[in-house]
Amino acid sequence: MAAIVIALLTGWSHPTEAGALEGYATHMNPGVMDTVISNRGLGYVDGIALNRAGDLGRNVWLVWKDGTISGPLPVVDCAQENHYSERIRQGRVVEVSAKLAKEKNFYRVGPVPVTVLFEAPETRWN
Repeated sequence: MAAIVIALLTGWSHPTEAGALEGYATHMNPGVMDTVISNRGLGYVDGIALNRAGDLGRNVWLVWKDGTISGPLPVVDCAQENHYSERIRQGRVVEVSAKLAKEKNFYRVGPVPVTVLFEAPETRWN
């Protein structure tokens, strides 16, 4: 509970200071992530959305329950500020593309447990 209170106090517009976030991954509908990436003029093939606007532009790695790692993935979108507190309370830390959700076998089944790393796994865990 203390982590939730700290997250709410530090705010939506500031970057996440923790090295990792644990919670749940959800996914966007097909084509939505592609539209976000196109609208922002980014040349990425895929990306993710975190809760904070302060994390836009960062690269992250996702560690799935089965131990596999996806990334680096660019943070190309974020929760709307008025949805930020609700997503934190629900434990939802990342939203991925429908394509990645299908690859990880949780499309239309989520949310699923995930850890978001803000440093490359080899530098964090070795």
